[in-house]
Amino acid sequence: IPATLIAVNTALSACERAGAWEEAIRLFSRLGALELQPDVITFSALISAFERGHRWSSALQVFSSMEAGHVAPNEITYTAAIRSCEDVSSALRLVDNMRARGLLPNAVTHTAVVSVCARRALWEAALAIFEQASRSRGRAFDMIMCNTVAVVAARAER
Repeated sequence: IPATLIAVNTALSACERAGAWEEAIRLFSRLGALELQPDVITFSALISAFERGHRWSSALQVFSSMEAGHVAPNEITYTAAIRSCEDVSSALRLVDNMRARGLLPNAVTHTAVVSVCARRALWEAALAIFEQASRSRGRAFDMIMCNTVAVVAARAER
């Protein structure tokens, strides 16, 4: 049975959920041999697999390589890349880049930035992002984001 990109993307997503970033990169590296071109879903799944495996620099390298492959990132790709940032300024640069491409950050995107703040125990930055999201049009924040901000603030109280 010939491999299809849908099947490969499904397998990559399974690797991401299982935290099997090594298997994800092996599968991704075989795309050429399978005569398949990666799409935005392929890249998003690989970036998410690296992020889940705490291979943040690898995730951001894959994100950067999308341009060379002429694949435009979408909201899901940006959010996965943001979760992979090790500092808030990098995450915010990605949000700015996202907006410059005409993509609007949503609640999941803002929560990803707040999660970067949480890793660095930057509760003031988390609150500022929450305030900015609450002023955005549409559903730019949700209960998950509220809970994440509360956790960051509680950790700061210790």
